[in-house]
Amino acid sequence: MNLKKAFSFLLVVLVFAGCLNPGKSLKTAGKKFNSNDAPVIRAKFFVYHVDEKTSEIFFRISTLSLLYMRQNSNDNFVSTLKLNYKLSDKIVSKVVSDSASFIIRDTVIDKKGDFIEGKFSVNCLYGKNNEVEIMLTDINRKSSFPFFVSIQKERKSQRQNFFVAKASAPSSPLYNYNCNAGDLLNIHFDKDSSLEKIQVRFYKREFGLPLPPFATQEQKAFDYKADSVFTIYLDKNFNSKLPIISNGFYHLVTDTQSTIGLTVFCNNDYFPQNNVPNLMYKPMRYITTKQEFAEIENSKIIKDAIDSYWLKCSGSKERAKQVIKVFYNRTYLSNEYFSSYDMGWKTDRGLIYIVFGSPTNIYKDNVSEVWVYGEENSVRSLNFTFTKVINPFSDNDYSLNRSEAYKDSWYRVVEGWRQGRLINEK
Repeated sequence: MNLKKAFSFLLVVLVFAGCLNPGKSLKTAGKKFNSNDAPVIRAKFFVYHVDEKTSEIFFRISTLSLLYMRQNSNDNFVSTLKLNYKLSDKIVSKVVSDSASFIIRDTVIDKKGDFIEGKFSVNCLYGKNNEVEIMLTDINRKSSFPFFVSIQKERKSQRQNFFVAKASAPSSPLYNYNCNAGDLLNIHFDKDSSLEKIQVRFYKREFGLPLPPFATQEQKAFDYKADSVFTIYLDKNFNSKLPIISNGFYHLVTDTQSTIGLTVFCNNDYFPQNNVPNLMYKPMRYITTKQEFAEIENSKIIKDAIDSYWLKCSGSKERAKQVIKVFYNRTYLSNEYFSSYDMGWKTDRGLIYIVFGSPTNIYKDNVSEVWVYGEENSVRSLNFTFTKVINPFSDNDYSLNRSEAYKDSWYRVVEGWRQGRLINEK
């Protein structure tokens, strides 16, 4: 049988249409949100401090995760969201200093767009860090999902004092601070009228894959010595241009003696997707043996080796097509929502999401996330706790609390993948 002829089409039919599906309920600490088996609302946020008293929170909500309805056959389809926010001190979280709610409606006349964008302002003074709890409720679906957005306003050199956007779209912020090689970024910084230039430290680093959840190993300290350093200059309107030359991350500081500043991340040209063979084989390391992975990596035609592996696991091209779609959809969503200074699929949350799939329940607060798989409080349930890591580059860095107790569950789920079974796919 000619595997290339019979199976090569599978690598180009990937449809990234899935969502993180939490199952029957979504939870934050002390609170329960009924989701009616609905997809999690997918949203990104960007914070910019306008002045001493006001901060703006920009949002981008994926329309794929919303339910559009119409009253009768002649009406347009409409999505209705309620956004509720509460601003509180990061230390004394029960003291709410600002709160409000409003309705977001999106009407589809012809074709639904990819996302809904907007912004709102919060009253927030310089001098301390705060937290905004944002509750998004899909009115049509009667489901809610919480987001915790950190407000870093302790110092004027912190990342949220910079407004960063692509020069081609200067009013739309760079969500997640991710860009591609060849982009030209517009950097606006007006918090120091005497400042004329910004130092840029470029890091080109290749980080290893996360260890399995049962393996513990001391992490190496990050080497803050940059691979190169250069300067960009502010014009009279406090704008500067940052050309993105190559992959890596660019750390911008207003104080050359500090590590506090803005970081933008440049990944491969296909990011957040991994839909070319030279990228597709890498996440497979999570479910392959060392020898299998080496054979794929060193094969003359990587695409054929990937095809062969998935077909061998699944037993048929139709089954393989389903497994491929799920696996690489999870890789894509991991890049979308878990990326920090490295791509999301290479983070601890990405590792668990790709291999174990959607949690049954999620607990979230401003310092951690707990993912629950299976019936809660059952001896057969599985809990993963991720602790937020404070670093100067990203506010989206979480580390898994590893344990030897995960070993049996890990090998059992990995073996399921190797037999072509879809794991926790709702």
